Amino acid sequence: VPLDGGEPRRITPVAFRSLSYAAWSPDGRALALVEDGRLSITAMNEKGEMTGSPRRLSSDLADAPRWSGDSKSLVYLSMDRLKRVFVDTGRTEEIKLQLEWQPEKVAGRLVIHAGRMFDGKSADYHRNLDIVVEGNRIKEVRPHSQSLHTGNWIDATDKTVIPGLFEMHAHQGISLGEKQGRTWLAFGVTSVREPGTDPYEALESREAWESGRRPGPREFFCGRLFDGSRVFYSIAEGLASDAHLDLALERARRLEYDLIKTYVRMPDAAQKKIAAAAHRMGIGTSSHEIYPAAAHGMDGMEHTGATSRRGYSPKLSAMSRSYGDVVEILARSQMNYTPTLILPGVPLILAENPESLKNAQFIALYGEKAAQALATRAVMANNPAFRDSIAAQGKTVLSVLKAGGRVTAGTDSPFLPYGLALQLELQILVRSGFTPFEAIRSATLWSAEAVGVGSDLGSIERGKLADMVIVEGDPLQKIEDTLKVSVTIKNGKAYPIKDLLAAPK
Repeated sequence: VPLDGGEPRRITPVAFRSLSYAAWSPDGRALALVEDGRLSITAMNEKGEMTGSPRRLSSDLADAPRWSGDSKSLVYLSMDRLKRVFVDTGRTEEIKLQLEWQPEKVAGRLVIHAGRMFDGKSADYHRNLDIVVEGNRIKEVRPHSQSLHTGNWIDATDKTVIPGLFEMHAHQGISLGEKQGRTWLAFGVTSVREPGTDPYEALESREAWESGRRPGPREFFCGRLFDGSRVFYSIAEGLASDAHLDLALERARRLEYDLIKTYVRMPDAAQKKIAAAAHRMGIGTSSHEIYPAAAHGMDGMEHTGATSRRGYSPKLSAMSRSYGDVVEILARSQMNYTPTLILPGVPLILAENPESLKNAQFIALYGEKAAQALATRAVMANNPAFRDSIAAQGKTVLSVLKAGGRVTAGTDSPFLPYGLALQLELQILVRSGFTPFEAIRSATLWSAEAVGVGSDLGSIERGKLADMVIVEGDPLQKIEDTLKVSVTIKNGKAYPIKDLLAAPK
């Protein structure tokens, strides 16, 4: 972009390829770029024009390159290392750092006297119980005993205790700062699955939340989407060669991804290779694709429709109908299905339940203007064709459940507000024919099992991690009551709603 005016001009260092990063040198004589996963530079003249082809500087994977002030070297991330490369010689050195963190150690006993408890498994409540937590784990769930009500205890005799909620499809950033974590907890979300993000930002969030430096949920993430040679979203990485794919898989292993998501332009044969590699790492995979993804061993599928490399949706017709083979493949393969039904369906829920935007969490964390802006989308519900489309998609999701498929709750936030969107997803699942029990199970036990942490999370049982939500009302009768959060307990630590809605001092 000329500083003195004029039209912006596109610079294309490598034709028909997506670049992960580009950074102009301070002296204006070179452009650093990451292409095919490796760091290169290309010479530039005073007009900002390339005067040669890119020259490779590194053979290892490079992320986030930054120039030194004298334009003689670049610093970049390489998986779990920080490195410097000197432009003239190509010599590379590692910058040694001592960066350590420890998970928060929660000590002491916490007792919750639950009038009603949904354990995540049974279709009805257990009543008048004491949930005894030692440190960060549930020591026992037992009939109420007044003798336990000493020290640190919570009186929930007129409330309902449910397992902490999982958000199974959200994409985060660092722009919200510490408020991001509080927002999740305020809506009862104690675990977030993030199928596509900047891996270094996700690691920062995970470590900050797990160490207790900032309040927030558990973080289960995939780094950048594994995509083909060209990408659409900035959280995707164009993998145009086997060598680059191998580097990206090694990054996933070194940074301890929890899953890998392949994206729209990734060829089917490469998707099969990725699924096998992920399983060797002990992690799952997901994509938008249904077949041959199921035959290739992919573990999950996102969205009712969404983009596809085929140029059309193999899952959903133009009239929002799905054929029987979609239901059968999902049910028989046991691929986890996260339909994100609220993403297209939010106008319908807002039209039918406008009170959802008046809850204390949304007003405190997002503000009245955000509520008013979101409320305007309800007008789409007046369109009969729109209502028919959402009903048809909901029918497919219910059919998958009834056929024995595994459905979990996710939203694709930030297209919809974090936290609130998951609560509305539960409402639209019930509207589509799920029982409240089935909807809550989709956001608790089944989500934990899909992520691979079902032995620790997703239900209220002896020995499991103490992630719970205390809500007012009766959510197994009225799903909207899951929104009435009183206290969120994550890792044995209780967060009253008033504390979550207040900015730190």
